Amino acid sequence: MQDIISQIQEIQLTDTPAIPLWFNGLWSQVSNAVWTNWPSAAEDTPNYLPCTWNNYWEMGAVLMLCELELAK
Repeated sequence: MQDIISQIQEIQLTDTPAIPLWFNGLWSQVSNAVWTNWPSAAEDTPNYLPCTWNNYWEMGAVLMLCELELAK
């Protein structure tokens, strides 16, 4: 049985096309439980894009890490 499953897995991974059906846009999910001052639309928070895309606003992740504050 394991041999058959391995063969099916190999066929699936090598011969089945991968077609993305969802564009992974720019989004972020954060929690203020431990760290605060996450970038957001609020006026009293930093205003930059918290992403790590290569060569596309990639400094946003560095700025985000520098601006975080420990929650009280």
